Amino acid sequence: MGFCPRVDRSLGIHVPRGSITWEAPRSSYSKVLNNSFDTALEGLLGRGVQNEVDRILESKGIREEDLPSRFDKVIEVLQQAFGECSRVIIHRVLRVLYEEYSLPVDFSYQETLLDRLTLLRDMIVTDHLHPKVLTDSIFADSHS
Repeated sequence: MGFCPRVDRSLGIHVPRGSITWEAPRSSYSKVLNNSFDTALEGLLGRGVQNEVDRILESKGIREEDLPSRFDKVIEVLQQAFGECSRVIIHRVLRVLYEEYSLPVDFSYQETLLDRLTLLRDMIVTDHLHPKVLTDSIFADSHS
């Protein structure tokens, strides 16, 4: 494997290929979205409600690993279960997700939140954005 540096534009650092095992942006995005969903639900409504939402999603055929690819359906299920309050949940999920990628939360409850999620997913892939969890572990490894 050759030494081919890659520039991470979001951080302004050079990362040599092969020195760090990088996950594909889509794969890390899926994991971060799942984690953001769980964090937002538990933070807003508690562990019991989070478990019940997971059960409801499963009953509608949406498994945890399907959440990123079927988020439009997740929103529908949340709207059925929580009505207009589902916008607060989705907004919180997106807020946690944007913060994880160190991006400003510059949208409101009134915006089409699914569009904001799609925009973020596209930015992650095209701009090679990495979540703080991955970035923090890189810096920790490089200073060891």
